[in-house]
Amino acid sequence: MFNKTMKKTNTNNFVCVILAAGKGKRMKSKLAKVLHPICGKSMLFYVIKLARSLHPEKIAIIVGRQKEKVIKEFHSPDIAFVEQTKLLGTGDAVKRTKKLFSNFKGNILILAGDTPLLQTETIKKMMHTHTKNHADVTLLSTVLDNPTGYGRIVRENGNVHSIVEEKDANKKQKLIKEVNAGVYIFKKEKLFYFLKKIKTDNKQQEYYLTDVIKLIRKSGGNVQALKASDWRETIGVNDRRALAVASEMIQKTIKNELMVNGVTFISPEASYVDYDVSIGKDTVIEPFVIIKGKTKIKDNCHISSFNTICDSAIGNNVMINSYCFIRSTRISNNSIIPAFTILGNEEKNKKNKENK
Repeated sequence: MFNKTMKKTNTNNFVCVILAAGKGKRMKSKLAKVLHPICGKSMLFYVIKLARSLHPEKIAIIVGRQKEKVIKEFHSPDIAFVEQTKLLGTGDAVKRTKKLFSNFKGNILILAGDTPLLQTETIKKMMHTHTKNHADVTLLSTVLDNPTGYGRIVRENGNVHSIVEEKDANKKQKLIKEVNAGVYIFKKEKLFYFLKKIKTDNKQQEYYLTDVIKLIRKSGGNVQALKASDWRETIGVNDRRALAVASEMIQKTIKNELMVNGVTFISPEASYVDYDVSIGKDTVIEPFVIIKGKTKIKDNCHISSFNTICDSAIGNNVMINSYCFIRSTRISNNSIIPAFTILGNEEKNKKNKENK
């Protein structure tokens, strides 16, 4: 389901805002939620990759917790960073981009920094729906058997009326299974006009971005919703369980693409491969192998069980027997590595640590 390779596509005039300032309390971690690694890449990497595949005029990332780390990791000419000094809700976060987009005319796509499984095709369908219906706002929804924790989509006569957050929902509303996926496309003028009017009269005492949708609806505006065809891509990574689910799904895609390109995994579910790893044709990976970092393995190699390989370059026709640990090492063509071997370029490892 997760697509590792995303093609750029021309769309209507738009910019993208990624919400990445949250504390992520349920992660129970000293590390900001969007910086948690998934298959060797920070969670936020996947959302930025999605945004870039859509080719927006500009990407703005709302930063808060550990902003310095986020900015350092993702600094790029096509990205602007906007700080949310006090975490007063998603509405307040988006409001802080008003100055940045003061001269922009068009639509604003809003993504959450904790949704690494979202697909380009889904957002393209949202954009088509938004444009075709001349909508003021288009949101992404999905249907869950267990919607606990998600904002509910309240409809009247089939049309979206409002989004009610879990903590503010009554018993009847909590029975609704259609939920908000946290992805929106707004007409810029309507968005910033109604952001001025939202209040903090809710249990969390925050400015909800979803209240803008209710106000647009009340004013007679056009609100559209697209249901995601696969609920899994809308998963928000709010705790370690969801992090594991996201990692498993991205792992599956990475290994599927490698197998399509000629790599054999004896037991795909029993091996781990990072995002940046490359493996050549006719290479065989036995179970219980971990391949991390920017490791490159060339053609016709055999990696036996219980091996760990990190940031290494493996030549053609290499046999690595079981129980080896190989790090920051270059192995020549036609080599045979005996079992229980430990290889590592300690000087390079030291420099890597110093540069972090």
